Amino acid sequence: MADISFNAIPLDIWRPGIYVEIDPTLALNGLPVFKQRTVMFGQLGTDAEAVAGSIYDVITKSEASVLFGTDSMLVGMVECFRLQNPYQELLVVPLAELEAGVAAKVTRTFAGSATRSSTQQFYINNKRYQLGIASAEDADSVAGRLATVLNNDPSCPVEATVDGADLTLTCKWKGETGNDIVFRTRHYNTDQNTPGLTFGTGVFATGAGNPDMTAAIDALDDLTQYQGFVSPFTDETNMTALRAELDLRWGPLSGLDGRVFAAKRAGVAQMGTYANSQNSQNGIVMDTTADALSAPWDWAASTAGAVMYYGSIDPARPFQTLELKDIMGAPEGKRRIGAENELLLSSGVSTHTIGNDGKVHIERMVTTYSENATGAEDTAYKSINTVMIMSYYRRSVINRFKLKYPRHKLALSGHPAAGRSSNIITPETGTAEFLAHYQAMVEAGLMDDFDGYKADIIANKNSQKRGRLDVFDQPRPIDQFHQLAVRSAFRLI
Repeated sequence: MADISFNAIPLDIWRPGIYVEIDPTLALNGLPVFKQRTVMFGQLGTDAEAVAGSIYDVITKSEASVLFGTDSMLVGMVECFRLQNPYQELLVVPLAELEAGVAAKVTRTFAGSATRSSTQQFYINNKRYQLGIASAEDADSVAGRLATVLNNDPSCPVEATVDGADLTLTCKWKGETGNDIVFRTRHYNTDQNTPGLTFGTGVFATGAGNPDMTAAIDALDDLTQYQGFVSPFTDETNMTALRAELDLRWGPLSGLDGRVFAAKRAGVAQMGTYANSQNSQNGIVMDTTADALSAPWDWAASTAGAVMYYGSIDPARPFQTLELKDIMGAPEGKRRIGAENELLLSSGVSTHTIGNDGKVHIERMVTTYSENATGAEDTAYKSINTVMIMSYYRRSVINRFKLKYPRHKLALSGHPAAGRSSNIITPETGTAEFLAHYQAMVEAGLMDDFDGYKADIIANKNSQKRGRLDVFDQPRPIDQFHQLAVRSAFRLI
């Protein structure tokens, strides 16, 4: 029988005594629980205290308001994330606007005079403003008073100016994201415009030039895992930079992967084209529809909060039916139909549904991955759950071996000194560890088919690279229950 191996008690001591070392390598049983971190990018507001490009650990909306400015997109993003996910670590990286950028704007021409007194509602994204309109009040007066109300609200994302009955709203920050601000007078069926008054048409446009995220991405710790990223920017330059970082983190030499959540306001065809251009197992884009009231960056933050929170509880459970709290989707008559959502999902765009109560729910979460490096259509990473399960699997394997085999020797199978009390690992003991780990994954409902996995696993001591144990295993991530298909062939008797 082989001698017991010690980590810190040597053989060459002669003084009498009792020496006991405490060894924690067998202390932990079951699967590990990992800390979840989400990184959120966004533009600074006009009265911000934070330094652009720095990283801030943010817990509350009030903190975000002080740090990033009350009119910053980040305030709403933090609020949306925290409504879904109140406990996990949220690291916010604020960005300064591009100096050469252009702010989005819209001009509306009000017209007419009120034929009776009423209360008129106006929406800037999902925030509602109300004006009491007097009978016979004309368009010039209403436009001027609305401008005053908007300018007196420090959290409003736009600045208002008037020229007679012409109301011009300009986004307070430069960049493409301003084009997604919504200004409308009706959302609910009960919303009615004041008789005798019209409020013009037109949407925010001409916004151009997003901040460059490259420096902010480079500031992240290469040795820390950030499981989630939230980006309000969907332009090709920034998404390419972020995708490159996530691809690097996904690789085997890093193994610190994460996923980026974005959202986009566009038509079905445009959404599909955009998802195809991303083609990443680490990228998720949520469809908002062109007529949603909430801003896309709020959709992205809310979606990330929900997936990160419930995914940490069980990465294998589908996210369908989860509510995106306080997100306001498109009004009735402007929502996606089933055929449109089917087309979006097949293109790699995540979808939502809206109930009769107006609440927004996740329909299905998919990644933008659609083809492999050869251009062949590939659904291996279609499901975000598959990606999250394999991410957890890899990290838990790494964690298990780092805890149990931190300073071991490697021997061929059948070595006489190998055993639980020795500091030797062999292909046999390595295989046993993998099987024990996989069994725990099966019992946790994360993997399937233990017998098949056991039959397929191979472990060898590498013949060319001394000190390396090679393992080839074939884990089977558990499926998600998305559909029930029934053929009911009834009989008349």
